[in-house]
Amino acid sequence: MSCLLRVAILIAILFGFPHPSSTSRILFLLPLSCRSEVNSIHPLAKELLFRGHHVTWITSLKSELSGSHENYTELVPIPPPDVEDYVGAASILRHRANYVHFIPHLLSWNLTRLAARCNAVYSDPTFQNVVFSPTANFDIVIINGNLHHCLIPIISVLHPSPPPFIAFTTIPFTGEEIRLTGWRQPASFVPSSNLPFTQDMPFGQRLFNFINRIVFTFVFTRYIEHGAESTSAPHLLNRTAGGGKLAPISSIQAEVAMMFSNSHPALSSPRPLTPDIVEVGCLHCREGVSVHPEELNNWMEESPQGVVLFSMGSMFSFPPKLTRLVMETFERLDPVRVLVVGSKMAGGNKVPKNVKVVKWISQQDVLAHKKLRLFVSHGGMQSYLEAAFHAVPVVFLPIYADQAFAAAHVRMIGNGVAVELLDVTAASLKDAIREVLSNPRYKAKANELSVIFKDQPESPLKRAVFWTEYVIRHKGAKHLRSAARKLNYLQYHDIDLVVFIFAMSVFPAWVIVKYKEKFAVVYLGMVGLIMVLIARFIGTHYIYITKQHRRYINSIFPPHAHPHRAFPFSFHHQLYFGRAPAHSLNSVPGFAEFISSSLTNDAGTADSVLNEVKKWALTSATLKEAMAKLNAAVENSDLSSAEGDDTKTRTRKNPTIRNDLDSSDEERTKERTPPSVLSGFPRLEQVRQDKSIEIESINDEAVAFGQGVDARGEEVYAVRNDQTTQDDMISQASSSQGVGNIILEIPAGWVNTGANLADGNDEDLSATDQQVPVLVTIEKEFLVRLQQDISMIKYSLSNLERKFDNLSAHNGIEKSARASLVIPRPFESWEQFKEFDETLNDDLSVKVKLQFARYAESKLTENVYKILRNLFTDLAATKISFKGQKGNFDFSNTNMKQLVFDSVFANDKYLKTERDIEKTIIAWFQHAGGRLKKHVTAKNPRKL
Repeated sequence: MSCLLRVAILIAILFGFPHPSSTSRILFLLPLSCRSEVNSIHPLAKELLFRGHHVTWITSLKSELSGSHENYTELVPIPPPDVEDYVGAASILRHRANYVHFIPHLLSWNLTRLAARCNAVYSDPTFQNVVFSPTANFDIVIINGNLHHCLIPIISVLHPSPPPFIAFTTIPFTGEEIRLTGWRQPASFVPSSNLPFTQDMPFGQRLFNFINRIVFTFVFTRYIEHGAESTSAPHLLNRTAGGGKLAPISSIQAEVAMMFSNSHPALSSPRPLTPDIVEVGCLHCREGVSVHPEELNNWMEESPQGVVLFSMGSMFSFPPKLTRLVMETFERLDPVRVLVVGSKMAGGNKVPKNVKVVKWISQQDVLAHKKLRLFVSHGGMQSYLEAAFHAVPVVFLPIYADQAFAAAHVRMIGNGVAVELLDVTAASLKDAIREVLSNPRYKAKANELSVIFKDQPESPLKRAVFWTEYVIRHKGAKHLRSAARKLNYLQYHDIDLVVFIFAMSVFPAWVIVKYKEKFAVVYLGMVGLIMVLIARFIGTHYIYITKQHRRYINSIFPPHAHPHRAFPFSFHHQLYFGRAPAHSLNSVPGFAEFISSSLTNDAGTADSVLNEVKKWALTSATLKEAMAKLNAAVENSDLSSAEGDDTKTRTRKNPTIRNDLDSSDEERTKERTPPSVLSGFPRLEQVRQDKSIEIESINDEAVAFGQGVDARGEEVYAVRNDQTTQDDMISQASSSQGVGNIILEIPAGWVNTGANLADGNDEDLSATDQQVPVLVTIEKEFLVRLQQDISMIKYSLSNLERKFDNLSAHNGIEKSARASLVIPRPFESWEQFKEFDETLNDDLSVKVKLQFARYAESKLTENVYKILRNLFTDLAATKISFKGQKGNFDFSNTNMKQLVFDSVFANDKYLKTERDIEKTIIAWFQHAGGRLKKHVTAKNPRKL
């Protein structure tokens, strides 16, 4: 190295470059790299050195920096590979004609030649002293990502701990990034770098690209990585902690901090990249200087029609036949001069007068020369990038690997042509060169590509320096890593999900087709199972319902939509659906008002309340008496006299009963069968939409009906409350021939809407659920159902009586020792909720105690009204449901039984016999998935 160059480097180090705030120790591990790979990476080492870092450069070539700086350590354990270390061009071309034969040939080359060079590197004592020194303390390792697998295990045994490392891939997107970063290239539009395809691939090319990707992944994993492990193991086992086994290469690669890809989207197919893959294509590119030696520069300047550069790289030796063909072609180009790189090209062949053969040149300086018109090359990535940077059109003669990839993109971009070396002749090569030299569009496209290539916010070299220091500063930059590193091929592409969904769809269909109705329930069960799995997959329970969901469900299933369950104590119906179906005693019209008006202000015990409830139900043994008591409750209800609250505004006395003489048509009667008076009420709008009855006048408040006609023109008789007594009307309705329906107007506010009025919280109710007049339609079949409902009330009241037996005076509950167990709302912890749920299971009276504890500040009649309104529609239960479902809490058997019981009796079928009930329960379990079968089996439903 000249003294002038050494002085220039020293000045640049001292004054010309910025220095980082702290220096780091950086190891470049490139001992197996060829000349072009070393030249493409070395500028990064030089720039990091100039920024004040300590650089250890282990490679196969000496550089101009050797011995120039105290922070620079250079080591060349083995010489660079010569053409004899690699297969020649003729051998490659012979095997490349057959893809099946080419893969074993490539494997033989890698496993034998590279293994020998790896052993030579490990055996070098200087290499061992530098790399494995206890004082080395490297902060980062930069390794060649191409075919350096046998050196990757070194990273895991460096002292004092394995540093982060960056893989620099000089050949872009070989598939190595799949093993390093987890990023899998879409085979549909990202061609492999060893194939002559572009991003626009028809079906056949996409298929071949997909298969090629699988083959090379298998080759790298099965042969190259395993061969590298067997090569490195004997040299590194004694350096592992405790002399244990070496980590697999695949696990070490998975910890790569970043990848530098020698590519640019303008020169290859654009593709999606993860943040830990950075494109630094043409990192080594620079503006040209004068060509040296001066004799060569003068020879180029004197060319009357310019110069063509011919270089096939340093890795391949041409057979004599191809060498003669090339020389004959160049002779026909005279007076255009041709500069041939490679001394062996002249061996034994006559060199034409317009051809000059040299052993080596500074290729970038020649490409930047104003007389250079064309670059004929094998299409290596470094040559491809340099030609694009210096705006030189090209003619490529690809041999193997990424060279066919570059040739295909040259054709696509239009900055040159490609000739298949297997079929090349002197005439075809001459025509290709003449085409590019004579057609100005190639030069224009090359100029355009150069402008695009250089239009970047920073140079590729500065970008690589920044990310190298970034990885050092952030200790490997693990936050940039994608979770794709943890996924296998099937998971990455969701193939396992596609197969699962396909199987879940096809298998049940196949069962249905094959076995028809016999196993139809299997299909329904599979569908239910899929729904449960999907719901759990998205992080929730399929029966957990939010406030918005409850509004939607209530609009489809009103609170009074279950006709067969008039008075269920369905606590866990509330827990699962957020609010109860509101089938408590107060769903009976006027019941709360009747009880309130029957009590005096000083009747201060819970027993007196219970006695009145029992007396009301037990004395209503017949339909006539029940209806009479309903009307009596309406006439006597007025809470304002006792408490002065606002209930008066929500009640209206004197309902109107109307007889409809329209029952001869049995089918029409069935079509408009109304629900039970204790279970649900059709809205006024529903009556209006019933086309089987035409009423002359129905106003929005439905105070009374006049005379009208039905759909057949027959007269409809209507009576007002002041024309006859209630008993007479009920008698008429029960005894009249042909009486089909009795339409009874129920004043607004008498029907329980399920709101928690005790807390003043009715935000869950839609506007149509609050304070609207309703009509109760009663038919003959309802007479029997009402009797059944009354029996259910009696049974439920006996259960309620047992709960009240353990209740002391209501006004002292808030002072009792058990008040702390009565739901501290809101819950402060999950343990509080579990304790409360266990308390509910052990002592069912706690729920009633809870109500009294809340309303202890109110007077007795207020308490009665609120308790009856909210006893089984508790907002606290709604909040418990949120806690329970979010925590995936498994509720007790008692509550589970009640859920099954309520769900079965909410069915639309009539359960007339024990067998009907048993079948319905079994069906419920068959469609309930597996969430409850661990408690009760479908084969033993009577455990309920």
